[in-house]
Formats: sequence, structure tokens, C-alpha cells
Amino acid sequence: MTVVDSLPFPGVGGLVVVELPYGIDPNSEPPLIREKIKQDTINYFVEEDFLIRLTPRSLSPLSTVQSVSDGRQYYTITDTVVFPAQYVGPATCEALQFRPDVAMPSTSGGDNIVIAIIDSGADTLLSSAIWDRHAYRGSSTPFVQTDGLGYDFIHGDFSPNDQLGHGTAVAGAIVSNYRGSRPLTLVHYKIFNGYGEATYFGAITAIYAAVQNGSDIINLSWGIPTEETPLALQCAIDYANDQGVIVVTSAGNEKTDIDDAPQWPAAYAGQDTFPNLITVASYVDENNALSLASFSNFGVQSVTLAAYAAAEAPKLGATPAGSTVYTTDIVYGTSISTPLITRELARLMSEFPLDGVLTIIEKLKGLLEENPSLSQIQGGRLLPNGCFVRP
Repeated sequence: MTVVDSLPFPGVGGLVVVELPYGIDPNSEPPLIREKIKQDTINYFVEEDFLIRLTPRSLSPLSTVQSVSDGRQYYTITDTVVFPAQYVGPATCEALQFRPDVAMPSTSGGDNIVIAIIDSGADTLLSSAIWDRHAYRGSSTPFVQTDGLGYDFIHGDFSPNDQLGHGTAVAGAIVSNYRGSRPLTLVHYKIFNGYGEATYFGAITAIYAAVQNGSDIINLSWGIPTEETPLALQCAIDYANDQGVIVVTSAGNEKTDIDDAPQWPAAYAGQDTFPNLITVASYVDENNALSLASFSNFGVQSVTLAAYAAAEAPKLGATPAGSTVYTTDIVYGTSISTPLITRELARLMSEFPLDGVLTIIEKLKGLLEENPSLSQIQGGRLLPNGCFVRP
């Protein structure tokens, strides 16, 4: 066997990538590789690396299908869901507006709220317009430099340039309309390439790096659909939990009950051992009737709450380098619902700086509304966005 990559984390052991000779199965019987590791280590386990893929609907732009005389536009994502016919309109609805300038920029002080976004990175062409305001101001670490944006786990450098658009939209939803009084720092950990693929090892490494870099919240707008629990992922989420870091993750977009067909880490939210984990579904409001979005995964045990299904976000590759002007799309999916919860948690941390993370999570739950049409998730709870016009 040849070790091709390794990364130690003091106090939590190490992650090691091992290259196997052709034809060797790490899960073969008898488990020769596992027995060899067992001879030399304590508390070990072996998992094969694999690709994590974002589904095509993970986060998609909505198509403009109709304009009306008062300036509103209708957006469609399925045959049955229409946006935003029941809104006041994009000009006045904060849920659809992209307004990054209201967010407090990062400072060199120690009062920043640090959010790690483990995703496809950020469009660096938007640095002058958006990201530089929220760059990392702390001391340089192996995974982020002072005044930097984050780290690219694919190329091994400090330029996490987005080639997909997913991470750019997720990060945009977090900074847009952030109303907290404490400065907001975003650290972009790029694990997904331009094809929407990431390695399992890269994802695990990024979670440990985010925790050790002092993150307050980690946003994971992706998941791993598999029946068996990914053990290294479980350890990484458990480590975040032990260090007092809130992890917010998406339920997924396969119309699936993840209580029965798990997606990880979302399904960990159904376990008492992960109190810092929040799993987010998507809801819509059509014809003044709330409902779970037609694409959203669900689960009475595994899904904590629902947030709105769409938001305005910056568009990948549409900004000249150094420009402060940007263009946007309306995007949808549980991937965009998730950062809406991350943003609200950051606001609560800002408002209640002395509260612990479990108290912050309880304050978030205190803002939720219960709705019988969302009976497929825990308590039928949703975060209202205040944009609906009721009769």
C-alpha cells in the first residue's frame, strides 16, 4: 500500500488516503487491510473514498415565464409551483432581493461571526463587489490566509474559485440581508469541481479544517444518499458538535423520506447525539397556501424545519474582474433554503452573544411557525419570510 495523502488533526487522530494495488478490495473477506491497520492503531476504521455529486436540481435558476403590469415577474420550477404570484414583488420582498451591502463587513477584531461554506467555492470575480467585505481577518492557517477567501481542496491552494455556481449562490444567500450587528466572515472551502463532484475525503477534511479554524456555523448544502452511515462523516459532525459549532445541512431534492432512505449528514438530525445539527427542507406558498416544495426531501424524525424554496443570488461568471456591479438569478432548492437558516442563526448569535449554541438553536425554533401542511417534517415547522400577501 502507498499513502498518497495524509492530514493529521491534533487531538482527533488523522485522516489518511491510501492507494491500493489494482484488484484489492478494502472490504474484501478476509479483511486483510483492516487487520493490518488494526495491528498498528487504536480506534480505527477504514472507508473507501468515493465521489459526492450534487444533483441537477441541487440549486437551479428559475425561468422567467411572464411579466405583469406592476413589475412583478412569475417564475416556474415545476408544472405546479409558481413564483412569486403571491408576493408584493421583487422590489419590496426581502426574500427575493439580493442586498449584500446591508451586512456588516469583517473586521480584525475578535467579534466576527465566522461561517464556513463547504461547497464549490465562490466566484472570485465578485471579490471586489461582495466577498472582500467578508474575508477572513484572523491569523493565517493551513487552510485560509489573512484577508483571504478560503481554500481549494481540489487544487490545494488559497483561491477557492467557483466553477459551478452552487457555492456562489449559497454564500450570496447568507450575506444578503444579514441584519446582525456583529461583523460577518465567510470562509469558502471548495470541494466541488465544475461538474458538481467532490471526494468524500475532501469533504471530511474540510469539516475538520472549518472547526479548527474557529467557525461558528458550517453550511453544508449537499448530502450523501446511502443506507449505511458514513463513519468518517459521522466522526466529523460529532467533532463539530463537541466543539460547539452549529452545522446546517440540506434535506435534499429527491422527494424522498430520508427517515427511510437516509441522506447524510441530514439524517443525523434525527439522533439525539447531534443536537447542533439542523436539517432544512423547502416550502412554497402558492395561492396563499403553504406546502412542502414538490422537490424537497422530508422526514418526521430527520428534518428539523423548512425554509423558503427560492432566493435571489449572484450569478456565476457575469461580473468583470474588479467590478462592483453584479448580476443575479432567482435560484431554488433545499441548497438555497439552507443558507437562509444559516443567516438567521448568525443574526441570533449577533443579537445574543453570550448564549450558547443550544440556546441559539432554541431561539431559532421559537421563531418558527407550525403548519399542518408540513406534517412530513418535525413539528411541521417553518421559518416565515414575511413576504406573503394574505387576503
